[in-house]
Amino acid sequence: MKVGNKKLKEIKFKNKIFIKLLSYFGLSLLLFSIVIGSIFGYIYIQNTVSLHKKDLVERAYKISETLSKMWFENRDEKNVDKNLDVERKNDALERNKNKFLKPKREVPKIVGNINGKAFENNIIEDIRKDKIEKSSEEKNSKKLLDEKHFHRHRIVDEKDNNVKIFRSMRMIEDIAMGEVWIVDAKTGNIVQGRNEKGQPFSYLKLPPNAEATIKKAISGETTTTENFNDYLNENSITVAVPIKNGEMIEGVVLLHSPVKYMSSALKSGIYTLVFSILAALILAGISAVWLSISFTKPLNKIRNTTTELAKGNYEVTTQVNQNDEIGELAKSIDKLALQLDKSSKESERFEKMRQNFIANISHELRTPITVIRGSIEAICDGIIKDSKQLKDYNEQILSDSIHLQRLVNDLIDLTKLQNTDFSIDKSTINLFEIINDAVRSMKQISTKKGVKINFSAENAIEEDRYLFVGDYQRIRQMIIIVLDNAIKFSNENQKVEIFLKKENKKYELKICDSGRGIDSKNIGEIFNRYHKSNTEENKNGMGLGLAIAKEIAIRHNIEIMVESEPYIKTVFIFLIPINENFKITEI
Repeated sequence: MKVGNKKLKEIKFKNKIFIKLLSYFGLSLLLFSIVIGSIFGYIYIQNTVSLHKKDLVERAYKISETLSKMWFENRDEKNVDKNLDVERKNDALERNKNKFLKPKREVPKIVGNINGKAFENNIIEDIRKDKIEKSSEEKNSKKLLDEKHFHRHRIVDEKDNNVKIFRSMRMIEDIAMGEVWIVDAKTGNIVQGRNEKGQPFSYLKLPPNAEATIKKAISGETTTTENFNDYLNENSITVAVPIKNGEMIEGVVLLHSPVKYMSSALKSGIYTLVFSILAALILAGISAVWLSISFTKPLNKIRNTTTELAKGNYEVTTQVNQNDEIGELAKSIDKLALQLDKSSKESERFEKMRQNFIANISHELRTPITVIRGSIEAICDGIIKDSKQLKDYNEQILSDSIHLQRLVNDLIDLTKLQNTDFSIDKSTINLFEIINDAVRSMKQISTKKGVKINFSAENAIEEDRYLFVGDYQRIRQMIIIVLDNAIKFSNENQKVEIFLKKENKKYELKICDSGRGIDSKNIGEIFNRYHKSNTEENKNGMGLGLAIAKEIAIRHNIEIMVESEPYIKTVFIFLIPINENFKITEI
């Protein structure tokens, strides 16, 4: 249990970047999901409403076409007149039938003696009057019957038509899944399928907005509106479609669809969307955790590596191989570890050299100081009385003093040159003259050892051409240091050769000797401080000369290269840049 808590604490406190990354990823994904979900939800709702309205319009048009075929074709005037003619003929046939079935009139009995002619005349007169009276009665009766039949037909026809429409609309509403109203364009009456009494009412009783919608439909325009909500007492979408009979608009179909039917579909879609978003967030969360771990894992390796480096273990590496910024950082840490390892080894080597130098310089200082002190004490005590012996003592004291002065000067020069705040005095100087000056200074030493110095330069007649900007004394000191080593390590009767030429906008100076030479493994170390060869020729060396020469070269942007074959040839090459800022005058 304690181990588990410890791991949780490590994750919580040590992997802070993991928590941050997880939070950033989670918030970003959540925000992205909300934005995308909102946009998708809005588009989905708009598209669903649009499709629902389109579906309502199609259903309303089908209802309109059906109603036009079923009812309004029977309502034009020609069909009404034909129906009236049929009814009249049927009534006439009924009356004729009744006439023939009517009982015959009784002939009055004749009382007394009446002759035949008078009787005949009376009978004829009665028949004539009876015909006239009957004809008049038939005309009046026919007229009255026609008027009553016409009105009865109209009332019955309209009533039967409304009942038929009412019954058909109930069936249409069930199929259309909405409430259907039929508006008669001629009378303005509205028939509702859900009106139990089947009684029409005028659309003029509707709210102004609803009335305007019906008028637009009567004018031939298909409209979709929500202006009937107050009348229907629920939120609904209404489609108004004209009913056409040929080119004539006979009425309007109003199809009301409650929003609750569409809301169920929207809720289903929204639930699906929310579920999808939650599933996406879960998957994204898993991906975020994986990405965070993959991001922090190499960082933890880098952190562990830097911790080891801080402890002094410079052989450790990050072991991170990635082609990204973290991989580049890991490579930089590995390079740093490699450099620190080299620096550590170099530092150890320098420390050994420093210790050797201190030991050597202590010996070098102790020996001349002891000699000087002993010589001075002997002179002061009067032990030395011979003038020749006294002269030898004085020369020894002078030699040791020069040696001490040289040692101190070398240390001071090296310290100054390594200090970036120390400025050197640069001016336009002639390299040819500096080399000649250095050769003259070393002439006595080379002659004493039996070594000859040869100096040659291209276009020696135009020696004033070898001009550049630098410190005369420091350049002379650099050349003397190299010449001194060349003479020191050369054998008797050997030559030290100096070549000077202009090469690719640089002066190339070569100092060659055929002495002991330098081992290839030591070439890279000869310019280090306190480095010296432990040979008889270099027993008085301090290991500071070439280090000083290197610092002088660095201050003048001079490149130094060394090539050596032991006991055959050693060459010091100086590539000195030509400064074009000064003007060379012709002599």
